[in-house]
Amino acid sequence: MQLKKATTGPNPLIQSQIALELEVSQTTIQRVISEELEGKVRKKYKVHRLSDVMIQQGLARDPRFLNWISGRKWENILTIDEGWVYLTICKRWWRIYYEFRGEHTKESWTKFWKESHPKNVMFIAGVCNCGKTKIRFIEPSAKINSKYYIEKVLKLMFRDDVPRLFPGKLLKKTVFHHDSAPCLALKLTQDWLCSARIRFSPKEDWMGNSSNLAPMNFCVNGIFKWELFNKAPTTVRGLECVMTSVWSTLDQRKIHRALRSWPGRVKMMIEKGGHHIKYILSGHEKF
Repeated sequence: MQLKKATTGPNPLIQSQIALELEVSQTTIQRVISEELEGKVRKKYKVHRLSDVMIQQGLARDPRFLNWISGRKWENILTIDEGWVYLTICKRWWRIYYEFRGEHTKESWTKFWKESHPKNVMFIAGVCNCGKTKIRFIEPSAKINSKYYIEKVLKLMFRDDVPRLFPGKLLKKTVFHHDSAPCLALKLTQDWLCSARIRFSPKEDWMGNSSNLAPMNFCVNGIFKWELFNKAPTTVRGLECVMTSVWSTLDQRKIHRALRSWPGRVKMMIEKGGHHIKYILSGHEKF
């Protein structure tokens, strides 16, 4: 059957295209798919591309990284990440408007545009089971190399944040985790961590390239940016102030649940042979 063939496979035709090729109405196509073929149209999940090299790298590294967070070891992890926030994320303009019978809709309500080069801020922050680090902003013209990262981020974080988050005997159990950004992977950064006697997961044990594994990626950054939607800064300085305020009030209970789910996510990735796990987790976890 032509319709069954057109709707089967990794890249099937959309219903309007099928209707055009078979010279029937789209309503007919919808009815046949629903009633006769007993099928439903589903949206694909948006994921990042994983090459065979990335998959094999994940399979090799994930079991080693799991040793750092298995059992209750995740409670001793301080994980950090960097990110960008754009001024346009605040007071977000949704791409819809409502039109009512008998009422005039202003023409300006019907239009939507995206700024070409919105103002933005780069930040670095981290979380652990005991709380959050201070949010730190990267200078706009800064060259982010190992030296900058050590002087402007690591030294301040381990001087001010870590003793507060891991007081007393907990300090010796602290394990530092960060992603594979170039300035973090360089030998100078790794050597500084060693010389400062800071326990950290080495780059040989870093997780595979997946945004669904690290808590900062699959939970914290998303919640953080969502909380910025109803704010209304108009300048970069104002955006930094708003970000600082929102970051300080993030719900630690949600962060705790995200960290607690970390080992299970890594295990699931291993069981899936290094492939995506987002479509499995979708709808099953709410932070």
